[in-house]
Amino acid sequence: GRWDREARMDPPIQTEYFLSGGAMILIFMVGGAKRDRKVQRASFREIFASVCGEGEVDEQVKISLNETLTLSSWSERVQYGAIKEILGTATSLHLQQNVFVREIFGLGAVPLRAEPVTRGDKLEMKKLNAACHKARQKNMLKQRDKRMFL
Repeated sequence: GRWDREARMDPPIQTEYFLSGGAMILIFMVGGAKRDRKVQRASFREIFASVCGEGEVDEQVKISLNETLTLSSWSERVQYGAIKEILGTATSLHLQQNVFVREIFGLGAVPLRAEPVTRGDKLEMKKLNAACHKARQKNMLKQRDKRMFL
């Protein structure tokens, strides 16, 4: 009877409550991951600090060599987080080239740039760098030999 009913109860959900004095009450979920709790606490601290007016939200996201995206409000930060979760690793590419994504964050038109680097261009650059490296190595060996005989 009584013991069966208690055994079927769901474990308590992990939550954090803010008190008016700024303290937090923590109720931990049974078997919850330590890293998840740590990340959640950090998020709550940031939110609480910004609500109290103590903390700033400014976050810089580097898009390309010449462009950075400044997230200055929580709404922008939430939008960026949602887009980052949807697009995954292609987020920076979309921020550089996708007109719709650029409009969301007010980045303006896609900047004009020279032709993209192709695979052949990369191979040529690699060969050129290898040749320069070989010439430097030969020169260093010659200089070393000269010092040894002095």
